[in-house]
Amino acid sequence: MPEADLSASRRCVRCAVCLPHCPTYAMALDEAESPRGRLALMDGYARGILEADEAFWGHLDRCLGCRLCEAVCPAEVPYGALLDRIRALERRGGRRAPRLHRGLRFVAGRPWALALLARTLRPAAAFGARPLRRILPSSLRPLVDLAPHPLPHPWRPPTGVALRPAHEGEVALFLGCYARLLRPEPLRATLRVLADLGIRTVIPPRQTCCGALARHMGEEEEAERLAAHNRQAFAGARTVLVLDTGCLASLRSALVDDDGTASAPPEIVEASSFLDRVLPARLPQTRVPMPLLVHTPCTQRSLAAGTAPVHRVLARLGFEAKPWGQGAGCCGAAGTHGLLHPEASAALLDRVFTPPPPEGAGIVTCNIGCALTLGARLEREKHTGKIFHPSEILDLFWDRPPKASVSVTERSQE
Repeated sequence: MPEADLSASRRCVRCAVCLPHCPTYAMALDEAESPRGRLALMDGYARGILEADEAFWGHLDRCLGCRLCEAVCPAEVPYGALLDRIRALERRGGRRAPRLHRGLRFVAGRPWALALLARTLRPAAAFGARPLRRILPSSLRPLVDLAPHPLPHPWRPPTGVALRPAHEGEVALFLGCYARLLRPEPLRATLRVLADLGIRTVIPPRQTCCGALARHMGEEEEAERLAAHNRQAFAGARTVLVLDTGCLASLRSALVDDDGTASAPPEIVEASSFLDRVLPARLPQTRVPMPLLVHTPCTQRSLAAGTAPVHRVLARLGFEAKPWGQGAGCCGAAGTHGLLHPEASAALLDRVFTPPPPEGAGIVTCNIGCALTLGARLEREKHTGKIFHPSEILDLFWDRPPKASVSVTERSQE
């Protein structure tokens, strides 16, 4: 194996700054379950002095990939890139990703498979998830257990929104993959809010999954296939709006030319940061605000601007939202990690729910994995709290004056 593939792991100075920020280390108190321990494993593997047995891969497989360690590392070790790289070497060596992951990744990266699943979900939205669970392949049943009940009606582009590549002065909306099926309302709410702000928004029709599921599991060919589709779909866009922070890193990497450069790369911006930029200072409310809590996904801490933009957006409506679950680290979702390691995921989620949210509270979060995981826990416990995206809060509580026309272009025939 080329030693240079993992040479950046040697930049770790073993200072231990990362340890208090690592969710798996907090649970296991084992160096091999910490960032610096995993970096030492990578280095030993690169030098050929460690055998890549099941115990070795187990320590790496249990890493959530949250990159909270990377955000605080004084040596600026590119931990996320190294983790992706060693998992790619794992795949090249013949160790396949788990079947559940492969099933979910296959559907996520193929629009026809998502469309087929959407057609399956439509009757399930009316009749419930139990019949659907019986007919789906076993690899997809855990997704139904995670899905909200009742199931929402899957995403369909609203009439009046352009389905074409973005032109100058327009915002291109990234739809994601499973968000279209399991949490479509934030997409709808975002489009309504942008239209009322007079922001021209288009939906590039050939876009696909950001590739995070494939890239973080070392499936390089699939990740590059998806990246190529998205580069083509978003060619010419100057601003790409992303609702889920878990898509940020992969999409930013994807929307660059094959040689690693881009003459005019688009700005990939998380939705709450964009709304914080364009909203008026104060917004009239339609009704009395509910108690709101703000949950911070790991990817919002490590890759976005944190929750400051979320709090500022909510404050424009008069909400004094409180942080919740902040010090517990990851909620355990982490792409398919929560489905592959359910016991470890449940233990991490217990930490987030200590203390539990008050009854009737709205919990605002900006990542679909976190939203589904937190929502499923609330449903299991028959808790009356609800999960929202910041766009949904704006759409529900902002008292907008009626508009004579919506500032979006007519639907394209493309």
